Amino acid sequence: MDATPWMATLRAVEFGRGVPDAALERLAQAARPRRIHAGELVLLEGDRDHALYIVAEGSVKMVRTSAGGREQVMAIIGAGGHFNTVATFDEAGVPADVVAATAGVVLGIPRPAVLAVMADCPQLAEGLLRTLSGRLRALVDIVDELALHSVRGRLAALLLEQAGAGPLTTTPTHAELAARLGTVREVVSRNLKALEHVGLIRVHRGVIELVDPAGLRTIAER
Repeated sequence: MDATPWMATLRAVEFGRGVPDAALERLAQAARPRRIHAGELVLLEGDRDHALYIVAEGSVKMVRTSAGGREQVMAIIGAGGHFNTVATFDEAGVPADVVAATAGVVLGIPRPAVLAVMADCPQLAEGLLRTLSGRLRALVDIVDELALHSVRGRLAALLLEQAGAGPLTTTPTHAELAARLGTVREVVSRNLKALEHVGLIRVHRGVIELVDPAGLRTIAER
């Protein structure tokens, strides 16, 4: 298989910093590209799939779902990110559903190929440990938010995060917001109305405008 098309992707991946091209080329040779479509179930929680996946194009989200159907988005992973790393190392089931957030391409690298390259390349092992540590910190933050912050505070923080440094507008659906916050759509709707009532946001035709970011930060920090 010609590895050339995927070398740029692997050089840009989170764990690729400092990894020699020879090692990345071995991974690229083993990579199995898969085109995905928005909303497609890429991996099912519990599947015995131990490949390491890299997002070459588009984005995916990792989701846990309760018996009652409530969703919690654990992470959104864009181009240059990777997923299923835990199952690659512990050989247990896939830890969460992985759903395509947008159309794109993912590369699956079989576990034996990953371990073989790691054995010869300590920089790859270090890079994977570094990114796994970052994921663990992010999960600790999620636990902190769910346990110690109100839905309104988490909603304010999420709106600020999604707006970023760009225009202060964002257009996620109430269901998408609920999945990110670990709650239900009705609770999100009530809290959006409350934030609008006090003049912190404005909702018009599905678009949420952040009118008072400083006020939202105050609520997010409570």
